[in-house]
Amino acid sequence: MQQSQTVELPHEAFINPEDNRITFSLGNVNLVFTLEEWNTFCEMIDDINIVLQANLIEQSQHCSACGHVDISVLYEEPSDGDLN
Repeated sequence: MQQSQTVELPHEAFINPEDNRITFSLGNVNLVFTLEEWNTFCEMIDDINIVLQANLIEQSQHCSACGHVDISVLYEEPSDGDLN
C-alpha cells in the first residue's frame, strides 16, 4: 500500500492532495478541514479579526533606564452609539 503524500503549507500546516484535507496544528490540538470547511473557517476568522482590529488598543511603556518596552493589547468594548 502506498503511503499518502502531504504538501507542506506555512505555519506547519499541510494538505493531503488525495482527500483534500488541510491539517493545521495549534500546539496540542490539530484542526482538520475539508477545503470547503477551510473557506468557511477563514471567513469566520476574518469576521472576528475585523471586530478585534476596530476595538483593540495597544499600550506601551518604555523604561528610560534600561530601554525595555512593554506592550499590552486591550479589548475595548464598543459603546452602544458605535454599534448603531
